Amino acid sequence: MADSHGRVADRSGRGAFPEDPRSAHLSVPLLAHQQPVELSRHGDPDRGDAQPSQTPEETGAGRLVERLIAPFLGERSGDLARTLIAAHGSLAAVLNADETLLGEELDGDDRAAALLAVTREIHLFLLREPIRDREIVGNYADLVAYLRADLTYKRTEQVRILFLSSANRLLRDEIVSEGCLDEAPLYVRDILRRALQVGAGAIIVVHNHPSGDATPSKADIDITRQLIDAGRTLGVVVHDHLVVAGSGIVSMRNLGLI
Repeated sequence: MADSHGRVADRSGRGAFPEDPRSAHLSVPLLAHQQPVELSRHGDPDRGDAQPSQTPEETGAGRLVERLIAPFLGERSGDLARTLIAAHGSLAAVLNADETLLGEELDGDDRAAALLAVTREIHLFLLREPIRDREIVGNYADLVAYLRADLTYKRTEQVRILFLSSANRLLRDEIVSEGCLDEAPLYVRDILRRALQVGAGAIIVVHNHPSGDATPSKADIDITRQLIDAGRTLGVVVHDHLVVAGSGIVSMRNLGLI
C-alpha cells in the first residue's frame, strides 16, 4: 500500500496471522466439501496418451469445473477442465482468473468463462452473508474467510475500507483505491470524509499484497498510524489494518504494530 506520497515501499520478510481465537479458521477452501471423483478420460493408456495422474483434490476440483462447463463444451469439457486446474493450480485460482483469459483457455467460449465468473460471485455473496449487518469485531473468522476468497488471487493491489457503526456492525464495504502490481494510494482525508458521510464510528482497513507475502511494509504501518491519529480527532476509531496475501492474513493490531 502507498505512503503519504502515494508510493509503496519494498517488502521483505515473512508474515503469518498470529494465533487469535477470533481468527482460528484461516484456511477456507473456495468450495467446501469437495468429493474426489474420477474425471472422464479420453486418452488410451495402451497408446500412451492417458492424462497424467492427479491428486484426489485436483480430480475433485476438475470434476466440478467439468460439470459447470459441460453444457457449453460437451465432451471436450473433461480435458479442458483438467487443463485449467493444471494451469492455475487450484479451483480457487481458476474461479479468480481473469474472465477474458478463461475464455481464451476454454477455446474461445465466453459463455463458459462467464459461468465460472458468476460462480465466484455467488460464492462471495454467500461468504458476505455472515458479516452483513452484524458485529464484525466479534466475527473475525467469518471476515477472514470472505477477505481471503475475495483478495488472495488479485493481481493488483486494492485498498478497501469496512465502515462500521458505533456497535461495530458492518455498514459498508467499499473499495477506495486500486493500483498497479505492488502499489495503491491511500488518502487519509478522503477515507475519514467518507466515514463521516456514512455515519461510521469505526473502520477496518484492508488491502492485499499480490506478491504473496502478507508482511506489512513500513509504508503500510506509517500511513495506518496517520489514519489513527487523524481519526481520533474526528471520533472515528481504526480497529485494525488487515493485509491479505497468499501466505495468509496479517492483523497489524494483533502484531502490536498499531
